[in-house]
Amino acid sequence: MFSRAIESKAIETLAVRVIILAFGLCTSIILTRYLGPSGRGELATILLWPAVFVYLTCSGFIESIVYFGAQREGESREILWFTSFTALSLSLVITFLAYLSLPAILSEKMTDYVGISRYYLITMPMLITTEFNSALLLSRMHFRAVNLLLVLTPVGYLVGVIGLVWGDRLDVRSLVMLLIVLSAVRFVGGFALLRRHRLLVKPRRDLALCGAMLRYAGTAHAGSAFHISNGYLDQALIASWLDPKSYGLYVTAASTARLPLVLSQAVVTLISPRLAQPGQAQERAAQLATVFRRYWLGSGAAMLLFLVVMTPGIPFLYGSAFDGSVHVAQVLLLGTLVLGAKDVLAAGVRALGKPRASSKAELVGILLTLPLLLVTLPMLGIMGAAITSVISYGASLAIIQIYIMRTYGVRAIALFLPVRDKGNESEASSRPFPNNREGTA
Repeated sequence: MFSRAIESKAIETLAVRVIILAFGLCTSIILTRYLGPSGRGELATILLWPAVFVYLTCSGFIESIVYFGAQREGESREILWFTSFTALSLSLVITFLAYLSLPAILSEKMTDYVGISRYYLITMPMLITTEFNSALLLSRMHFRAVNLLLVLTPVGYLVGVIGLVWGDRLDVRSLVMLLIVLSAVRFVGGFALLRRHRLLVKPRRDLALCGAMLRYAGTAHAGSAFHISNGYLDQALIASWLDPKSYGLYVTAASTARLPLVLSQAVVTLISPRLAQPGQAQERAAQLATVFRRYWLGSGAAMLLFLVVMTPGIPFLYGSAFDGSVHVAQVLLLGTLVLGAKDVLAAGVRALGKPRASSKAELVGILLTLPLLLVTLPMLGIMGAAITSVISYGASLAIIQIYIMRTYGVRAIALFLPVRDKGNESEASSRPFPNNREGTA
C-alpha cells in the first residue's frame, strides 16, 4: 500500500482542496449576493465556453502526460517536447475556432457580452499550457507544486473580488479582467515550478514516444471528452434554452452541491501517478480497490453531513432569491456522490494503462444524457437536468465497476462495503484473473 510519505501528501492535498473549497464558497457567496441570479448566469455563461473548448480538446493529453511521465522518468526532455509542441498547436487551433463560434453559441440574451467573451479567450493558451505543465509535475509526484498551482486562482479570485467590492467596481466585465490576470499569474508560475524541479530542460524530439503518447491520448481523450461533455451539457443547454435567471439558479445549486468533490479530486491527484508506476497490474488493482473502498465509505458519510448543512445553508448564504436552488441542489448532491466514485475508479483504470475502459463508461453516460435532457429539460426545467445527471453518472459508475470486477477479479464487496478481515482486503491481489482482459481493454 502507499507509504507514509504518500499518506502525508494525501493529508496535505486534501487540506489544499478544503482551502480551495472554502475560498470558492466565500467568492460564490459574494458574487451571488452582488450579481443576483441573472448576473450570476451571465458571468457563468462567459466562463463556460472557453473551459468547454479547452477541456474537450486537451483532456486526453493531460492523462497521457501523467501516465508517460510516471512510466519514463529518464525521458524528461522528450516528454517536454511533446508537451510544448502539443500545447502550442492546440492553443492556436481551438482559440481560433472559439473566436469564430462564440456569436453563434451564445444565447440571444447574451449578445451584449460577445466582445468581452472573445476577449476572455486570451486565457485559453495560458490554461492549456498550465494544465500540461501541472500534469508533468504530477507525473513526478511533485504534489506540493501541483497544489500551489491549484490554489493560486481561488485565493487570488477572492482577494480580487473583495477589492472590486471595496472599490464599488464589481461587475461582470471587471471579473473577467480579473480572471485574465490570474490566468497569466498561473501561466508564469507553472514554468517557474518546472524550473525549480529541474523539469524545464532543453526539449528533444522523439517521434516514437510522441506516437505512443498520441495513441494513449487518443484513447483517453474519448472518455475524457465524453466526461466533460456530460458535465457541461446540462449547463450548455440551460444557458441556450432558458433565461439567465434559471441558469443562475442552476449554477448556484450545482456549484454548492459539487463542493464535496474536493474529496474525489484529492484522491485522483494522488492515485494517478502512484498507480501508473511500473509494477504488477494485479497488485496495483488491489491498491485501487482498497483506496476506493475507503473513499466510498468516507464520502458517503461526508455527503450526509453536507446535506444537513446545505439545505438551510443555500437561502441563508445566498439569499431568498435562491430558494429555487435548494431542491435542485439536493438531487445534484446525490449525483456528486456517484460522480466522485466514478471519477476515482476511472482515474484508477487509466493509471493502470486501460483508458479505453474509462472511455466506454463515459460514452454510456453521454448517450443517456442528451436524450434525457431533451425530454426532462422542457418538462421539468432545471430539476430535469439534475435528475438526468444522477442517472447518467450512475450508469457510468456501473460500467466501470463491472469492468474492474471482470478484469481484475475484484468483488463488489471489496469496493463498496467494509471488509472484516485483512484477507478480504487483499483478495484482489491474491486471486487469479478469471476473466482477464488485459490485452483487450
